[in-house]
Amino acid sequence: MREAVVIANEGPTGTRLVGYVSGHDIDTTQLRQKLGQKLPDYMVPSVLVVLDALPLNTNGKVDRKALPAPEFGRAPTCDEQPKEGAQGVLEAALAAIWAQVLGVPRVGRHDNFFELGGDSLVALRLLARINKSRVLSVQISLQDLLEKQTIARLVAQLDMGAPPQPVQLLNAYAGPADAMPLFCVPPALRHPIDYRPMARHLEDSRAVYGLSYADDVAGLDSIEQMARYYVDVIRRTRPQGPVGIVGWSLGAVVAVHVASLLEQQGVDVAFLGMVDSFLLDESFDPHGWYQDFRDFVLDTASGGMGHEAVNAMLDCFEPIRSGSDETVRDAVEEIVAAAGMGMKPGDIFRGIVATRRMNAITQKIAAFPRVKVAPHFWWKKGRAVAQKNALLSQFGGKAQVSLEVNADHQGIVRNAALLSHLHAAMRDAQQARETADARR
Repeated sequence: MREAVVIANEGPTGTRLVGYVSGHDIDTTQLRQKLGQKLPDYMVPSVLVVLDALPLNTNGKVDRKALPAPEFGRAPTCDEQPKEGAQGVLEAALAAIWAQVLGVPRVGRHDNFFELGGDSLVALRLLARINKSRVLSVQISLQDLLEKQTIARLVAQLDMGAPPQPVQLLNAYAGPADAMPLFCVPPALRHPIDYRPMARHLEDSRAVYGLSYADDVAGLDSIEQMARYYVDVIRRTRPQGPVGIVGWSLGAVVAVHVASLLEQQGVDVAFLGMVDSFLLDESFDPHGWYQDFRDFVLDTASGGMGHEAVNAMLDCFEPIRSGSDETVRDAVEEIVAAAGMGMKPGDIFRGIVATRRMNAITQKIAAFPRVKVAPHFWWKKGRAVAQKNALLSQFGGKAQVSLEVNADHQGIVRNAALLSHLHAAMRDAQQARETADARR
C-alpha cells in the first residue's frame, strides 16, 4: 500500500467513512481487520476502495472531489460472478434484513457487511432487528458480526442453521473429567447458542453442555415430556456424579422439572439456576405467535408492496391467530408470495407449527414439582416484585440466591455480573459436594 486517505461519504444509511488506498494485491478484508485491531470501531472505514493511484490536484495534494464514489451493494456486472443466494430460511431472513438496513437491493450469503457499507452504528441497528425477532430465535452479538462479517460465516460458524442435536459441548473445557458439568436448558425450542457466552466464562472450570429438543415436536404433549427427554440425554452424557442445571425464561421452568426427575432417579443435582424465569399468568397469549410472525414479515418483505400495504394485508389475516394448521399453512403461502420474502413457505410454516405447539403446552403448566436443591434466582432489571414472589413462593421461599441484574430479558444470559455470580455459585456447589464426600 503506497497511499491512503479517508473521507466522510453520504451513503444509503447515512454518513460513513470511506477509505481510499493505492497499491497492488491489497486484501480489503484483511486490511479492515488490521485497522480494527488498532482503531476504535467508529474510526474504521465502512468501505475500502483500492485504486492504482490516488488523484492529485495541481498542488500535489489528494483531489478529494476526483475520488470515485463507493459502490454499496451494486449488482454484479456481466464480467463478474453473480451473488450466491441465501440457503435456507434463516439465511434468507438475514439477507432480507441486511438489505433493508443497509439500503441495498440484494445481499448474497458471502457479501461482507462492512464492504456493503455497514459500520458500527449500522451494525447496532441491524442486530437490534435480528435479535428482537422471536421467529428467528437467534442472538448475534456485535463481536460475532465483527468476526464473521458474512451471512454464510455467521450461520455456519455459530451452528445456527444446523439441525438441532440433543446435546452439544459449548466450550473447550480440558480440565479434570470429574468436574461437575453444567447443562443448559433453552427457552422452548430455541437453539442453545444463547448460552455460549456463559460456557466460555466457565471454560476454565467445567464443561458446559447445551440441550436441544430434537424429537418430533408434533408428539410433544407437556413440559414434563420435554423434561424426561432432557433427563435421558443428561444421563447418557453424565452417567454418574453430580450435575448442575440452568434454565433461562421458559427454560427455567423446564429446568426445575429436569432437576426433580433427576433427583427421583438418585442423581445428585448440586446446582439449579433459574435465569429470569417464565411465569404463567393472565398476560400469556397462546396466539401471540401471529404478532411475532407479523413483525418477521415486515422485517423481511422485499416485494413491490409498500410497508403500509403489507401492514394492511397482515391486518386481513389476523383471524388465523386461532385457526387450524391447514388455515395457517394456506395463509403463510399467500403472505410469503405477496410480500416477496424470497423464502420457502414450508420452512416458515414448520417453525410456526412448532411455536403453536409449544404455546399450547405452556398454557398447561401447573405448579413446580418438588426439588431438594435450593434454586439460585437471577432476575432482569425491574422484574415485578409480585412475579418474583409468585415464583419464590412455589419453593417455599427457599432460594440460595435471589438477585436482580442490570440487564433486560434478552441480554441477561450474556450479562457480565450474572456470569460472575454463576461462576462463583458453581464453584461453591462443587466444593460443598467435595467436602461432603470427604466426610463420608
